[in-house]
Amino acid sequence: MLQPRNRNRVVMWASVAILLVLSAPAGAVTTCVDSAASFEAALTDAGTGGSGNNSDNTVRLVGGTFTTSGAPFTFSTASGLPPEFLL
Repeated sequence: MLQPRNRNRVVMWASVAILLVLSAPAGAVTTCVDSAASFEAALTDAGTGGSGNNSDNTVRLVGGTFTTSGAPFTFSTASGLPPEFLL
């Protein structure tokens, strides 16, 4: 059986752990990209039918130039909410 002092510590740390879990943003997806292919994949994941659909999506872009084979980058979503882009 735990002593009252130790029991209080256990309760305190359990409470802190629960608060940390509850304060974490739900459904947030952050993707870091460093190439044209990973950028297009991040857009696909954030769009309708993607793994990050219905989430708050942030795409972090590494500085540089992303070249394609002539096709533009595309993004579509039914929610109307585009991802946030950070450079």
